[in-house]
Amino acid sequence: MNFHEYQAKDLFAEYGIPVPAGFVASTPLAAVEAARELGGDMWVVKAQVHAGGRGKGGGVKFSTDRASALENIKTLIEQDQAEALQETFANANVHRGKLVETNT
Repeated sequence: MNFHEYQAKDLFAEYGIPVPAGFVASTPLAAVEAARELGGDMWVVKAQVHAGGRGKGGGVKFSTDRASALENIKTLIEQDQAEALQETFANANVHRGKLVETNT
């Protein structure tokens, strides 16, 4: 059984296991809205792929303000992150949405 991180966190939350607040965003505007909705001043934008080492593959970006959250999701979406990650992680199952969550 394969879960993307956002799916696993939804399941954990359903059973009362604490998880960071987050939203799946598939557009830059949705990412900025997610950051606004989450509040705070630090967020993480993560590609959703069934593979380890997302950070090393460029799929995890830290954002310290809404402008950087916008730029980070644009980078992940516009550079065709799915193709880049699939080259890095052969046969990886990549989700087009990106997880935006609080960095706590």
